[in-house]
Amino acid sequence: MSTVIGIHDGHNASAAVVRDGRLELAVQEERLTRVKNQGDLPQLAARAAIELANGDAASARVALNGCYMNYGHWSREAIRSNYQRSSGLASRLKQPLKGTFVDRMYQERRERQREREVETLGFRREQLDPVEHHLAHASAAYYTCPWPDRKVLVLTCD
Repeated sequence: MSTVIGIHDGHNASAAVVRDGRLELAVQEERLTRVKNQGDLPQLAARAAIELANGDAASARVALNGCYMNYGHWSREAIRSNYQRSSGLASRLKQPLKGTFVDRMYQERRERQREREVETLGFRREQLDPVEHHLAHASAAYYTCPWPDRKVLVLTCD
């Protein structure tokens, strides 16, 4: 039996359970907290997923959205503030650092912080499988495609 627990810990935080290729649960945190567009680690949704997975949770793979996540950035005020700063001088000065050693160090630090957060749900690091953002979009399109017997081209842009 194969069980995957998916956790989206960004904007519109959510959790899902897929067992043997069949979706058994998909719930957004906002449905449980009653906070519109709830972000960050979906504590209640993840607990519901773990409860549904029952004994399989300890051996389940945990698919995470993206390779790292910045927590505390998903409130309406934080999103507006980040958006306003995105065209500022500091943001433009950081742009050339993308893909450099400095950027990789930053991402690794964020990845470790995220692992510690997800571990609070009871998962072990060995269970965590971060899925690159655009690959996740492409996979969702490809694996739900109504033409499984044909070649399919998937493009992502967001």
